[in-house]
Amino acid sequence: MMKIVNAGNVTIGEGMPKIAVPVLAANAAEAREQGERIMRSPADLAELRADYINDFRNPEMVQSVLSALKETIPDRPVLFTLRTVKEGGAAELTNTEYEKICCGAMESGMIDLIDIEYAGNRGASPDHGTALRLCAFAREREIPVIFSKHDFHGTPSAEAITELMLRMAEDGADIVKMAVMPQTEEDAAELLEASASLKRQMEEGGVPFILISMSGKGMISRMSGEVFGSAVTFAQAGLASAPGQIDADDLDRVLRIIHRYSSPEKPDSVLHERTASGQGSISLIGFMGTGKTTVAGKLSRRIGIPAVEIDDLLVKEAGMSIPDIFKTQGEAGFRDLEERVCVKTAAGDPAVISCGGGTPMRQANVDSLKAAGPVILLEGSPDTIYDRVRRTTGDRPMLARYMSRGYVSWLMKQRADAYHRAADAVIRIDGKTPDEIADEIMQLTGRGIQH
Repeated sequence: MMKIVNAGNVTIGEGMPKIAVPVLAANAAEAREQGERIMRSPADLAELRADYINDFRNPEMVQSVLSALKETIPDRPVLFTLRTVKEGGAAELTNTEYEKICCGAMESGMIDLIDIEYAGNRGASPDHGTALRLCAFAREREIPVIFSKHDFHGTPSAEAITELMLRMAEDGADIVKMAVMPQTEEDAAELLEASASLKRQMEEGGVPFILISMSGKGMISRMSGEVFGSAVTFAQAGLASAPGQIDADDLDRVLRIIHRYSSPEKPDSVLHERTASGQGSISLIGFMGTGKTTVAGKLSRRIGIPAVEIDDLLVKEAGMSIPDIFKTQGEAGFRDLEERVCVKTAAGDPAVISCGGGTPMRQANVDSLKAAGPVILLEGSPDTIYDRVRRTTGDRPMLARYMSRGYVSWLMKQRADAYHRAADAVIRIDGKTPDEIADEIMQLTGRGIQH
C-alpha cells in the first residue's frame, strides 16, 4: 500500500487529488489579502512561494508573512516553497543561503510541509547534499518533505521521469514532484504514461507523487490525478505561479466529477441484506442543505414510523440552543452530548433519524445507527449546497464570513470520507424533489412505495 502523508488536516495519497493554491505575497498585508481569497476557495492547502517575499533573506520578514498567512487560513496547511531561478522561481541564492532560509521556515513552527529542490547531482544549486541535509532537518521536526524538479524546456521520456522520481523517493522524500513543459500533445501523453507507471510502482510501499505537464497543452495532467495517480494538483485563486494553472473552483468541479464516476459503488446486495425484514430505523446523513429533515418527514408519512431530528433531541436534552451548548461546553461537550442522544435514539423504537452534519464523525454514532438499520447518505454538489445555504448561515459566523461555492466545497471535503465510510447507500440529490428522493430510499430499502 502507498504511504499516506498527513499535513495538518489534509491526507495526501488517498481520495481525490488535493488542490494547492499559491500565495505570491511580497509582505504580510498581501499574505492576508491572498489568504482571504484562499478561504473562499476549495483549496486543500496553500503554497507560500517565499521567493516572492520582499527581502526573503531576512528571517523576520519571512516570519511576518508566515504568521499573517497562518492567522488568515488557520485550517489550511501551508506548504513552504523557496523556488530558485533555475527551477523557475525568483530567488538567486547560493546553496548556503537556500539552506538557511528553509531551515528558518521549519524552525518557525508555522509550516506543515516543505518543498525542497532536488538536483540529483552535486554541483547544482541547491546541490544534492543540501537537499539531503534539509530532508534530515525536516524529519527531525516531523515536517513532510516534497522533493521537486522542474523542466521548463521540454518533457523527458516516461522512463527518465520514472527513474528520477524513484530516486527522489529512495533519497527520503515523503512526496516526490516533477513538472515539465510540453511542446506537443504527445509530450502531455508521455507524462501521463510516466504517471500511470509510477502509480503501479508506488502501490506497494511507495510514496505519493505529483506529476504536472504545464501550459495549456498539459492541462489534462492537472485534472486526471485520480486516474493516473498524481496526489496533488495546483490551481489559482486569483494568482498563478506556473503556466497552465486554472481557477480552483473550475478544477474542483472537474475533480469531483472524476471522483464520482471512478469510485466503486456500494453493492446493493449489502443494503438489501440489512433491510430484508422491512423493519428498523432508517438514518439519513449528509451535509447541511441536503434536505435530510424534509426527506425524513416524507419517509415518515409513507412508511408509518416517526421522524426524529438528532439536533432537536439534543437541544431538548440540554435545555439550551446549539450555539449556547457550544459556548458553555465547547465542541467536545457538544459531541459528547450528541453521542449520548444518538446512541439512545438508535436503540429506541424504529424511526426515520435525521442526523446532524457532524453526527457520522464519531464511530460510536455510526455503529449505533447501523445497528438500528440502513444509513443513507444524501449527497449534493457544492453548487447545489451553496445555492441552498447561502441565505441561511444562521449561527455559523465562519460560514457567513466566507460564504462562497469554494468555501462550501472545502467544508464538504472535510467530512466526505467519513460520510462515505458510514453510508450503506448514497443518493445524489441534485435536481431531485424531496418526494423523488424519498421514493428512491424506499426502493433501496425494500419498504415499497406507499402514497
